[in-house]
Amino acid sequence: MSNVEQVKTEERQEESRINVRIKGPMVSYLDSVTGSQGLYENPSEYIRDLIRHDMERPTIVDDKVMEGIMHGIKDWKEGRFTAINSPEELDNFMDGIMDKAISKAAKK
Repeated sequence: MSNVEQVKTEERQEESRINVRIKGPMVSYLDSVTGSQGLYENPSEYIRDLIRHDMERPTIVDDKVMEGIMHGIKDWKEGRFTAINSPEELDNFMDGIMDKAISKAAKK
């Protein structure tokens, strides 16, 4: 196999075909962004672009966030939490957190 043939072989990517059903407002929107009046030539081009953008986005739950979630679950299981039973209690609790954060920042 020549070097050119080898490169062409390596560049080939697996393809997959999908079928998607959409209704109502989604059809209207897809029509507005594709075709002669849209940003994309056809729906396939639009879907590929959506997937590319989604692949470039950082993961929603990174390691630090997951660590915080797991810590919170452990605290809850061990009874280290504050029960909040009304919107007023929530407001007061959040005000207390903000006051502590401001106070701590002022000491630095």
